[in-house]
Amino acid sequence: MGVITRAEAKTQGLAHYYTGKLCKHGHASERYTLNGDCCECAKRRCSTPGYREYKAQWYKDNRPRIIGEWRERYAANREKILERQNAYYHRNKSWILKQQYEHYIQNREEILEDRRAKYAALPQHERDEIQRKNREWRDKNPERYAEAKAKWLERNKEKVKARSAAHSRTRQAKKRKACPSWVNVDHIQAFYSLRQRVSDLTGVEHHVDHYYPLQGKTVCGLHVPWNLHVITADENIKKGNKMPEEFYGPNHTPPTGENQW
Repeated sequence: MGVITRAEAKTQGLAHYYTGKLCKHGHASERYTLNGDCCECAKRRCSTPGYREYKAQWYKDNRPRIIGEWRERYAANREKILERQNAYYHRNKSWILKQQYEHYIQNREEILEDRRAKYAALPQHERDEIQRKNREWRDKNPERYAEAKAKWLERNKEKVKARSAAHSRTRQAKKRKACPSWVNVDHIQAFYSLRQRVSDLTGVEHHVDHYYPLQGKTVCGLHVPWNLHVITADENIKKGNKMPEEFYGPNHTPPTGENQW
């Protein structure tokens, strides 16, 4: 860097300047425009034992003032700061993404656990809003969603297989417990036959849904004909374990038997 004064560096928006003179410790180094400090002095000071602990304690003792100054500086220079950050990101995008990926791989369990804890602590209306935005993104980006899902399934084959088997066994057990011995199984089977016929006829996948879910939060329904109805797979996935009054509205009544079609 050529010789330039601190005032000129400030005018040009430079982070460093160089006067051509030695600092008080004899370093022929650039200086920080912000405070005039010698860059070489700062580098050596930061490498001394205990410096990180000192800075961490100093930040803790002065946190409110520091954050207040940051916010004031950001509010006054928002456009410049965002422009500089954006330019830095695009110059170093590959390196930044690589660092983020490596950090995620090394700390995957801790990161996921932290995300789950933060999500669980959110009020229900905020969780519903997150789910709504996720569904909206999936609807707008079906190809990207399908690609991401395929990659995730490929990476987690064994986990998915084990989870699917466990879920299937658990659900079958719950169905058995929720199905009284006096129920005519043929009447239940009729719904599954109907589901297949409707799916074949419309070209849209359908599911047999329990109007009152087997694993509801407040009430658990039974695996009986009058608690079954055939709906699209998409509707069934969105409904999940919600009560019908919550999902369909307070005045909704279920279709009964095969007459729903």
